[in-house]
Amino acid sequence: MAESKRYEVLVEPVARFLADQSDPAKNQFVFTYTITITNTGDIAAQLLGRHWIITDGDHKVQEVKGLGVVGQQPLLQPGESFEYTSGASIATSVGTMQGVGSAGSIGPILVNQSPARSLQHAITSESGNPAHP
Repeated sequence: MAESKRYEVLVEPVARFLADQSDPAKNQFVFTYTITITNTGDIAAQLLGRHWIITDGDHKVQEVKGLGVVGQQPLLQPGESFEYTSGASIATSVGTMQGVGSAGSIGPILVNQSPARSLQHAITSESGNPAHP
């Protein structure tokens, strides 16, 4: 019996706080996020688009969606990875980011849901104790 071909993509996000671009006194917290997309399937897959939902600690939502990522629609052969970095500015020191990417080739479309990832920066009050926004 022939083995069926499958689409499978692993999405790994990493967030970093940018202190030099943030201004906590003005409720501006800037983060970068680096996304690594790895084709763990048996056939080539092309990243066609993404839809990120970024939610701050006050439940305000920003959506980032469109074709490709950073102006590209990379075609990944099995085992290949693509990495890109982008950013977000939120009004609180904590938040979450989750999203869906769509990829495909000749054949079915794969939709991969990324689990929520934390955007977090610990604020320290003048007393040296962690402050809670």
